[in-house]
Amino acid sequence: MPLTVACDGSETAGAAARWAAAYAVAAGESVRLLHVRPSRGGGPEQLRPRRPDVEPGAGAPGRRWRTSRTS
Repeated sequence: MPLTVACDGSETAGAAARWAAAYAVAAGESVRLLHVRPSRGGGPEQLRPRRPDVEPGAGAPGRRWRTSRTS
């Protein structure tokens, strides 16, 4: 069962979510990152899943994404 980490878009929550995801991946666990916001009822509302394998900035802290340059 994957670890689910939710982030509300704030800088602090984003940093905590990235750290938790990187920690889980290093431990060999699968991770699902969710971008959420509070709803009118007070509970979280999912906006969209984050995919560390395809979205820059959704992976491990300190990881830099490079673009290849061809001449």
